[in-house]
Amino acid sequence: MLYVSRGINRDDVEKKLYAKKSSSAFYYNQEGMIARSDEEVAEWPKEWLSYTPYDGIMVQEREWREAPEAVQEAVREYVYAGGALWLVGTNRLPGWGLVRQEGEGRTGAWQMAWGVAVSGGGAYGTAGFGTVLALPANDPKEFRSNLVSFLRRQVKKNANVWDVLRDLEQLHARFPVARAITVPFRWLLGLSVMFAAVIGPVNILVLQRLKRRIWLLWTTPALAALATAGVVVYALVSEGTRPLLRMSSVTIVDQRTHHAVTAGTMGYYFPMVPGGGFEFERTTEISPAASTRYRARSTGPVIMDWTRRQHVAGRLARARIPLYLRQRGAGKRRERMVFTARGGGVEALNGLGAPVKLLWYAGADGSVWYASNIAAGATARLERQELARARGSLMLLPMVLSGYWETMAGEIAKEAQKYLEPGTYIAVLDDDPFFDTGYRGAVRERRAESVVIGVTEGGQNE
Repeated sequence: MLYVSRGINRDDVEKKLYAKKSSSAFYYNQEGMIARSDEEVAEWPKEWLSYTPYDGIMVQEREWREAPEAVQEAVREYVYAGGALWLVGTNRLPGWGLVRQEGEGRTGAWQMAWGVAVSGGGAYGTAGFGTVLALPANDPKEFRSNLVSFLRRQVKKNANVWDVLRDLEQLHARFPVARAITVPFRWLLGLSVMFAAVIGPVNILVLQRLKRRIWLLWTTPALAALATAGVVVYALVSEGTRPLLRMSSVTIVDQRTHHAVTAGTMGYYFPMVPGGGFEFERTTEISPAASTRYRARSTGPVIMDWTRRQHVAGRLARARIPLYLRQRGAGKRRERMVFTARGGGVEALNGLGAPVKLLWYAGADGSVWYASNIAAGATARLERQELARARGSLMLLPMVLSGYWETMAGEIAKEAQKYLEPGTYIAVLDDDPFFDTGYRGAVRERRAESVVIGVTEGGQNE
């Protein structure tokens, strides 16, 4: 769904984007897919989560210019987290730190990502996981065909983010939170056979020889209670009472403005139903990562309390059934890597709050430096990769959210050079300091796959 400001004619946008001129699958019934604001931009929400139901926001530049700083900040965080902002009536992008601009004659990364060449004026770029467009035409009826093509692709891409969901079995196969979830069939079968033998023939035979058959009235329930206690003890010894937690995320950090955005997947495995539910920050977006087909028959009512934070209660989690949630968060963060030129080389101070397993850093001249195993708070000297040059682009990041979130951290780590551009770094962490797990109790095992893409103070902002 698109969200357009009061200064834009909704019917003109609908006719331009959704006119049935083709048999393409895109031109299905789009009635109700455009929402026009009843309020001035100055009255728009000041929290970025309020914009997440929309696949894109279209607003007149003059309305945007007059919007309060708090509204602009909320929209910026929405865009960083994967949204889209289209400014109508201008050819200039907002001066945000993470904006990567593509103009005429520079269509490489943009065309690679979207299959749309840039032409006809205006400015086109990315900001974090999202996209920003400045459209010179004041009237949507004057949008050029290549712009309309991109807008359609953008809407479809953002809508598909919620369609790329595996069912629980597939999700657990690709992203297992517990290494083995099986029923101990042999152990239970052996216990059942032994229980049947002891509580029946053995019990009767022993009491008959003791001439105390009346004791069957208490030995039978006692043996049953003993067998039940054995099953409970086995479960407690094999799995314990504390849950397992696994996380996989990608975080983009702009160290110049102290902004960060995180997206990823969390997996939980509870041996026993957790009490108290989950509690997330108010700036965190939480959504199920498994398909609705499974959730409809496996969970009950879920209650959300927004009094102070996001308190999620109800039957969201069940015992011995993995729970997977998607998470997006945006806001101010202080974590950073500090790079210092010293003695003809580069040193890195790990200020990310977690151990760094792998680190690639691209200097302003395009040189690539590498280090591994840097403890939190420690300094390491980087090794220059003589044959490598930083030729990647952060403009490819918006396409990442179109895939499976539970595996995107590993995919970026394998293709780090694809995203590494001058003035940036990519760090693979041994923990995840950016994720809000929501569970406040102790965990038995915590595994994290975290990739941080950072823009340093000398990073490019074209």
